[in-house]
Amino acid sequence: PDFRLEAATVTESDPTFTSVSFTPRSMMVMVKCSRELLDDSLNISSALPRMITSAMAAKMDQVALEGSGVAPEPTGLRLQSGIGSTAHNAALTNYAPFITAKTGVETANAGPVNAIIMHPRDAGTLAGLTDTTNQPLNIPPALTGIPMLTTSAIQTDAGSGNNESNIYVGNFRNLMIGLRNDVRVELLRERYAENHQYAFVAHMRFDIAVSHAQSFHKISGVTG
Repeated sequence: PDFRLEAATVTESDPTFTSVSFTPRSMMVMVKCSRELLDDSLNISSALPRMITSAMAAKMDQVALEGSGVAPEPTGLRLQSGIGSTAHNAALTNYAPFITAKTGVETANAGPVNAIIMHPRDAGTLAGLTDTTNQPLNIPPALTGIPMLTTSAIQTDAGSGNNESNIYVGNFRNLMIGLRNDVRVELLRERYAENHQYAFVAHMRFDIAVSHAQSFHKISGVTG
């Protein structure tokens, strides 16, 4: 946009678009179960598919954040090109790295920051911080209202010291999960019949992408 004088020509501008490509990746697991167990358990036939589906969801959670990008595994936020990054390389002692990350996202006009995701270990470290009077360290006003979420799917054995983790700060509306098909659980009745077993096979196809890389900032090298 630009200003113009009365009756002057309106400035013309062309928007720029890029595409986001998804390559569906297959994620599967199989669990065998004896027919005796199915006969003797009151709810195993319904509980087992729920457990498998929960495990698949947890794996998707892990891959969306930290997927290696080595086919057939999708590329998670950790290795997405163009996201902001701060090499902390130390234990958390204050909230300064979060302010730096939030500022980076907002400077790129990619906010608002709507979540901070970390391992429970690092959330515990934050909860245990104290000020000079030995009182719990207050969260800075700039971070108040931003959900601080935890997941054990984030690795804590990365880096040269094998005790380092990542913290992800960003506008997670721009983290995209492209589903070709959702979780499907199928029952194989005959495949393992000679052992008098059934098999439950869970399958889904999806990929991970970001629509605006500057919406995210990674704090790396956080030690426990």
